Amino acid sequence: MGTSVLLKDPIQAISFALGFPFGTLAVPASTPATVMLVRFTVSAVIIGAIAAAMKLPWPRGWQMYHAAIVGIVSQGFQFLGVYIALDHGVPPAIAALIVAMNPVLTAVVATKILGEALSSRRVLALGIGIAAIFCAFAERLFGVGAVPVAALWAIVGLAGISLGGIYQQRYLHSGHSMTNYSIGVAAALVPAGVLALFTGVEVSDWHTFGINTALIVLFNGLISSVLYMMCIKQGGAAATSMLFGVIPSIAAVASWIMLGQRLDVGIVAGLVLGALSCYLGYTQSRRKR
Repeated sequence: MGTSVLLKDPIQAISFALGFPFGTLAVPASTPATVMLVRFTVSAVIIGAIAAAMKLPWPRGWQMYHAAIVGIVSQGFQFLGVYIALDHGVPPAIAALIVAMNPVLTAVVATKILGEALSSRRVLALGIGIAAIFCAFAERLFGVGAVPVAALWAIVGLAGISLGGIYQQRYLHSGHSMTNYSIGVAAALVPAGVLALFTGVEVSDWHTFGINTALIVLFNGLISSVLYMMCIKQGGAAATSMLFGVIPSIAAVASWIMLGQRLDVGIVAGLVLGALSCYLGYTQSRRKR
């Protein structure tokens, strides 16, 4: 299983990180609610169809309810917060920085709700992960000068992905990761629909919206989200969240290639420190198993 996890983690980190530049392009071409509705609907249909064709086990009874709650919190609230923040002018660097604090919030909550010990190795991994995040975006953060109030929406996204992972680990124990995700992402249409009532559903640039939303569905809606649930099931929410130590730097590299945002020494340092943080977090998890 160790080899399988090591293969899944880089794919998950890269596919999740790509969502920031794709989202930066898709949201201004429409509305946050439009991106969410399309993303969640297409993802639910595709994953549900694949799961049905493969005859994978579906959760039953209360487990189906828990799968829906996980989706509403970890998918609905996460991307509601992130997309609104981007739509209100929060720089992608700041949004990525806030969401990348997932390991810190998850580790703290896990000690309270799941009773997981905050070992010295995990504390070291968390510290290095935080250092990686700030190294990656130090220049951009200081360049912005002040964090906009709309960045609070990104904190909603952070709370969503952290609390959703904790809830899944504690309550969702049956069904396949793909069937659980299909149910959850369908349930996430509820907060997306509520948001649509207030912001509307429209597209101002179909070309930009279509291409980038399709890429969001592929990399975020299908690949990273399913792998995230699988990794939580295998290694726990706290260990899986360690991936976020390296995601900001990957997002920065993608933004450099796609949006022309230059790399700096801090990003390179963030990549190195983030990789070390991930390694310490995973070896800690594997030792416990």
